[in-house]
Amino acid sequence: MGAGAEKGCFADLVLINGEIITLDDENTIHEGVAVKNGKIIEVGSNSEVKYWIGNKTRVIDLNGKTVVPGFIDSHTHFIDMGLKFTYIDFYDTKSLKDALELIKKEAEKKSDDEWVIGSNWDESKWVENRYPTRWDLDKATPNKPVYIVRICGHMAVTNTLGLKLLNVPKDTRGFEIDEKTGEPTGILKEDALEYAERVLKPSVNECLKGVKLAVDHSLKCGVTSVQDTVMSNHFSAYQIAMLENQLKVRIYTFPWYTNLEYLTALGLRGRFGNNWLKIGGIKLMVDGSIGARTAALMEPYNDDPSNKGMILIEEDDLAEIIKKANENGLQVAAHAIGDRAIETLLNAFEKASKGINIKNRRHRIEHLELPTEDQINRMRKLGLIASMQPNFVAEWGMPNGMYEQRFGKERWRRNNPFKLVLEKGVVLAFGSDCMPFGPIYGIWSAVNHPVEESRLNVEEALRAYTKGSAYAAFEEEIKGSIEIGKLADMTVLTKNPFKISPKNIRDIRIFMTIVDGKLLYKA
Repeated sequence: MGAGAEKGCFADLVLINGEIITLDDENTIHEGVAVKNGKIIEVGSNSEVKYWIGNKTRVIDLNGKTVVPGFIDSHTHFIDMGLKFTYIDFYDTKSLKDALELIKKEAEKKSDDEWVIGSNWDESKWVENRYPTRWDLDKATPNKPVYIVRICGHMAVTNTLGLKLLNVPKDTRGFEIDEKTGEPTGILKEDALEYAERVLKPSVNECLKGVKLAVDHSLKCGVTSVQDTVMSNHFSAYQIAMLENQLKVRIYTFPWYTNLEYLTALGLRGRFGNNWLKIGGIKLMVDGSIGARTAALMEPYNDDPSNKGMILIEEDDLAEIIKKANENGLQVAAHAIGDRAIETLLNAFEKASKGINIKNRRHRIEHLELPTEDQINRMRKLGLIASMQPNFVAEWGMPNGMYEQRFGKERWRRNNPFKLVLEKGVVLAFGSDCMPFGPIYGIWSAVNHPVEESRLNVEEALRAYTKGSAYAAFEEEIKGSIEIGKLADMTVLTKNPFKISPKNIRDIRIFMTIVDGKLLYKA
């Protein structure tokens, strides 16, 4: 009879014959794990964890497979990702012509008053290498409204009927007008996009469907926790999913900063909630995206010399928002991609932190794609966290890719400097922004960064997608490593990433995903 009997309990789950990469401070590797009531009660050799086996214990023989802490995605649009599974997906299209054909086919299934909605188009991967316009979409379907969102989420295009129904005011920032004809092009960026998204806002029931689809996908990708930007309809759906026991992935949320007044009026402070659903702080955006050419740069875009992007919230306004968040114990997750946006944001953080120590607030810069070395040094002094997306490198940062087209070779080389961030002592958290979702792809991207001095090793990349992201949500005491007392969230891989060539990491598959000590996915 095992030690579990002597202590009055047996484990619910025991894993044996594995390579358990704990990512603890000593980087220890073990053979097995024992779990009770959703928490890890033993990590050690096969003989040590077998002592916890009783008649009702589920025992899984890993046959040498590798276990890592459950992946934590630090930056998602989780419900939106789920909803996109019900829309046209342009991710694999090679041309605008292919995209228009998909729109035409989808329109044939719709009634006249139904919107044809699509996402994930990326003109940089099309042979035409240009943005679509309303006139393109009219060719596919003139009689049904069409709305398609670029993969970055900072730009959409609608057809002529869609423009009429959305009724976005022409003086809205980001509402594009053709300079030659004076006619709207159908392209909507930033504020104009936000206006359209409010018109097309999904219901709570639709969001609930999105939760379920996103959770299923997350488990297949080995992700056990996500950090998500939410609107009211999203948060309502999360609450319902939790009450209905449909929330199989842990959610740490950032309501949009426009809700700051309501959060503070309620007296709500950061980290409110439970281990399944929490409110962390607020999300805001300082600039746009590189793909939409709205990320704010010090120098113009290489392929659009008249354009330096957009600052969406001015420095003094940012400082006031950050100051109010500080006073009310709320974390700030601030989107800043270009060097001009990062500079504006750092100036605002420094203004808001005069006379107080904000290091314990763990404020974050989301994306941080084009920082200078000085800006990273300032981040360290402020205690800011770098929440970055390594998958962006593989998608657009390879030689001759979109980033090089947008920036030119010199700025391209300093894009996404993961190694420099760590060397400067800034905490690095990895996420995906759902472009695409999947830590294995992100880890592969980070260790194969085309700029060698920005490249991470396997351990650094793994830690960024586990312990780093846990720290970014004040959860390092309960998540991010496989240690006694922590939540039993683990991911089983088909191969050990430390024992294969970095170039082959992308071929690793998720074999099992365990959340709260329960096996929720098996390949």
